[in-house]
Amino acid sequence: MAEKKLRFLVVFFSKNRRLILTLAALAAIVAAVWLIVAFTNWLVTVNQDETLPWTTVYEDEGWQGTPSANLPKYFVAGGTTFDKEILVDGWGLQVDALQSVDYMEDLGVHILFGDVTKITYGENMLQISIEEKEQGYKLITVDKAHLTEGDLQIVFVDSQGVPLNSEQEYVYSIPLDYTLVDAGEAGGKGAVFMEELDTDTLPVLTGLDISLLDQHSNSVLLYIEGGEVATIQRNENTLRVYTDSGPVYQVISLNRSQLLPGQNIIRLIDSSDLSVKSQIIVPISAE
Repeated sequence: MAEKKLRFLVVFFSKNRRLILTLAALAAIVAAVWLIVAFTNWLVTVNQDETLPWTTVYEDEGWQGTPSANLPKYFVAGGTTFDKEILVDGWGLQVDALQSVDYMEDLGVHILFGDVTKITYGENMLQISIEEKEQGYKLITVDKAHLTEGDLQIVFVDSQGVPLNSEQEYVYSIPLDYTLVDAGEAGGKGAVFMEELDTDTLPVLTGLDISLLDQHSNSVLLYIEGGEVATIQRNENTLRVYTDSGPVYQVISLNRSQLLPGQNIIRLIDSSDLSVKSQIIVPISAE
């Protein structure tokens, strides 16, 4: 009886050996295809990272210092006090080397003992390629208009792509482009307000031809009285129009593509005290 069971098992495995080998081969093929697809997707993602321009604000190619393991050589500008503590008190740079950064418009980056060769951005990560050197200091800025709101990882890498340092930042808002359409002396009594221009408000507030609306059909036209626009910042569906107060009016055009779908709140803010002077809601439909 035991011999018959043994013969049955031998026959069973013999008949199914080909099936088992076939299934194993298919599994290996599937795994190989998955790896190829995953690697291809990774390459596509890497190649889709946007290459960003940068501006050199200050540079001293001849500066020499003693490298220190306790001080960062590449770091994001964090304000006058913070920068002075590292650059002047730490590295020994002259005080006049400190330059201010407009943090609403730009992301400032300090580079010591190195030079920037490339900056790429994708998936909320900013990668800054550094050519390491034995001397030199520079401050560069990256326009925040190229970034998106939210968490941002900044990674500094060498010429081989090996990470040198990394930082975490939070981009609270990004600057928006706008066009100055008209401006002049305000005729009001010191009023500070903002209105969206349409067929009703445009002729009353500006006296401009109604055809202006057709010329800016893809934009939001804003009439602002009581100040000049300094910057327009977006944080998701909230826009802040910062103005420097004065007896003037301005008509600005803001492309709708820069606004997010849904109800967009636009606030007029006095730059001097950050008080909200006016607020309107502009709906943007999803395309």
